[in-house]
Amino acid sequence: MKSLISILCLAVSVSAIAAPNPLPQFSFTYRGLDLMNIPSSWTQERKLLKQKDKQIETITATEPDGVTLILEKTVYTNHPVVEWMLSFENHTLQPTGRFTRISAADFTLPFGKNEAVTLWKGIGEAPNPPDNYSFTRIPLEDEKSIEMTPIEGYPSFNAFPYFRVYSPKRGYTVAIGWEGQWHASIKKQNNGVAVRAGQQTVDFYLKPGEKVIAPRITVLSYETEDDAVNLWRKWFRQYILPRETDGRVIRPRLVADGHEHGELYTEITCDRQIELVRQLRSKGLHMDSWWIDAGWYIRELLQNPPIGQWFLVGDWTPDPKRFPRMFKPLSNELALEGSELVLWYEPERVHEKSPVLPDVSKYLAPANHILSKRYDLSNPAVVDHLIKTIGKSLQDNGVSFYRQDSNGAGPIHFWMSSEKALNDGRRGMVENQAIQGMFRFWDGLKKAKPGLLIDVCASGGRRNDLETLRQGAVPLHYSDVGYTDFIAKQRYHHMLNQWFLYYKNIAQHCYDGAKLNQWKSVIDIAPFHTVYAPAYLREDISAEKKWNEICRQVSPYQVDADYYLLTPEVFGIDQWWVCQFHDPITQSGVLQVVRNEKNTDASLVLSLKAVTAKRLAYEDLYTGRHFEGGRTVELVLKPGTATVFKYSMKR
Repeated sequence: MKSLISILCLAVSVSAIAAPNPLPQFSFTYRGLDLMNIPSSWTQERKLLKQKDKQIETITATEPDGVTLILEKTVYTNHPVVEWMLSFENHTLQPTGRFTRISAADFTLPFGKNEAVTLWKGIGEAPNPPDNYSFTRIPLEDEKSIEMTPIEGYPSFNAFPYFRVYSPKRGYTVAIGWEGQWHASIKKQNNGVAVRAGQQTVDFYLKPGEKVIAPRITVLSYETEDDAVNLWRKWFRQYILPRETDGRVIRPRLVADGHEHGELYTEITCDRQIELVRQLRSKGLHMDSWWIDAGWYIRELLQNPPIGQWFLVGDWTPDPKRFPRMFKPLSNELALEGSELVLWYEPERVHEKSPVLPDVSKYLAPANHILSKRYDLSNPAVVDHLIKTIGKSLQDNGVSFYRQDSNGAGPIHFWMSSEKALNDGRRGMVENQAIQGMFRFWDGLKKAKPGLLIDVCASGGRRNDLETLRQGAVPLHYSDVGYTDFIAKQRYHHMLNQWFLYYKNIAQHCYDGAKLNQWKSVIDIAPFHTVYAPAYLREDISAEKKWNEICRQVSPYQVDADYYLLTPEVFGIDQWWVCQFHDPITQSGVLQVVRNEKNTDASLVLSLKAVTAKRLAYEDLYTGRHFEGGRTVELVLKPGTATVFKYSMKR
């Protein structure tokens, strides 16, 4: 492995990353030869596109026998970030030689020989729910390799495709943009820390006209850990978060959920949903979005359903009895107040009891897992079918926010079954083609419904790699478990605030009977916040209105400001949890302040970060109490309580 010279500029300043950048470092094994970067014997053509905020260099290299490598490297001139993506294509009339490894990342992060270096690595969704969004810091030992890979073909299931390597002097963030099964190894050596990463299984040749892609690799350099978080947030906000139709970054949303009874949404009706919209409007409550989840397609409830009624997916036509004109009357009603419909789909899976199964069987992978089959997205005809089917459904139902889920067995089982059926001696090819197919599917949906926003869910947070989120997606449903574990959520949200900025919480879980619990609700404030519509029909909804008002004030900071955890990374019932979101331009921000039930401290003294103003005006958003102070504050709360402070520069 060679040194990644392109990120030797360690300074966090904008000028540092603007220095000359040679090629990124990658390697691959082709025709039995281990090759580093582009072999000198391959002909090369370079194109450089200079934009206001970045430079994109594309190199097209061709092997003497015809295989073409395309490397796209992006250097961000306003951020200490460089990234690259490579692909291989066969433009000849003959099969290529065999690839047995493609390491999209194969470089060495420069550290001194005796420099103490630590690896930060995490888990997204975990098979063991208590491990959800957990992370560890591992001191690296010389020549000892640390291996990372997810499971089930989901990129953030039992692993996390983002990690940091750092010392007291410098640090790097590395992201692996791959929607499938990736692998990474990290090893400390004399000249630094060697990193190698790519698609886990590569053993294939390319037929004429075929193309394979490798994971996109993104590297950010920083000096301090606070910089690691907030430089990432700034870059992620500008380049990864989806945009509204006006071109601005996705805005926070207050969302209503109209589910009242039955299993999920198997019993709701269009008329009742419209009635709820109007009732909330009559109380002066404006909702940005209306949330409908799984079950709207169920036409007849079974006496003994396998797993659950909602699990019987495949037909994406609303139940004609409950939705005689589909969802269009509801989406039209929402449009009267500038609101939008959020609708759940699970397009990849077809249950064995789905009425569409006979008609679509030719599009499905041969395997059958947990009473379901899966569309073979490696087949272009399948992608075309799904674009047509789901695209038309989005149009007919007036969907503005498309929520895509993926349940049952992970996609790796279906990729393997398809490869076995093909029997062409190739492994990893179906996965690669299926990932390309998924991206083309989303592109097709966005063309069918311009301005469409996407929630990428896979039994929770299993599909949150950077390349997936780059498709205009946000990870709203970050876990399918832990809804009522408000201690674990403090750790969850610390991870989400660092990496993704935009996520959802559900107000239903913040109630103790009919009463809203303030401790729970402060923890649960999120940029995409769903409230339980029927609860807002009671006579006294003063607590709900107050919470809505606070969410409206806090959530813009959660998306647009810098983030700091002011308490230690120890999350427990005996701890405090204090988050600061700070806007350095206006010198204003918010503090989520939580004292957990078994904490024994009489008070907590904290210093705010990044505040340059000497005097601040504070407001408790729950009590309305105003006071003045400096950058150091003393927090006094009863055990098991929480509040939110807003602060601004005293003028």
